Amino acid sequence: MEKRTKYYNMVEVDDIQERDLGEAPFKNLVLERDVVYHRATRFEGPRVDLLAHRQFGNVYLWWYLLIVNNVMNPFEDILSGDLLTIPDPRDLYDFYDERKRLIL
Repeated sequence: MEKRTKYYNMVEVDDIQERDLGEAPFKNLVLERDVVYHRATRFEGPRVDLLAHRQFGNVYLWWYLLIVNNVMNPFEDILSGDLLTIPDPRDLYDFYDERKRLIL
């Protein structure tokens, strides 16, 4: 899988090209498959990397959980007892494949 930063638009700030992190490239991400729900524990809290590993078998998909759950800062936004949506990772792969076709 390619780096997700590839899908951010570039903007010029003070004569420097930067990625526009304010624009969400994943706003068109559609969850077509069934999702699972997970209640956060006090031990997990901001450790979405561990949750991603447990759910997807891939620690590097932590950011996917944040996007789907509209979390900006897991250290402040995920509390014990919060219900988190666990999407099917195939929806993300489909999203990448579709964007790749649009870019190429």
